[in-house]
Amino acid sequence: MGRALFYRWLFFISGLIVLALGFTMIIKADRLGIGPWDVLNVGLFKNFGLTIGTWAILVGLAVIVSTMVFTRKIRKSAHS
Repeated sequence: MGRALFYRWLFFISGLIVLALGFTMIIKADRLGIGPWDVLNVGLFKNFGLTIGTWAILVGLAVIVSTMVFTRKIRKSAHS
């Protein structure tokens, strides 16, 4: 069990590294353009100074929290 868990974590961390490398390469490639969420994160980085990764985390958390609040309001009104 321990060995399988180790390989799962190794595969997971390797995937995150490859994903981060891909995002970095897309942002560095000026002529290809970047996706809309990356544009938002780069714009926040240039205007407010935190890193792009930090903004990605903060924006993701804001989306999750707003979705939780919104769906909770719908559930409460639907059951009332």
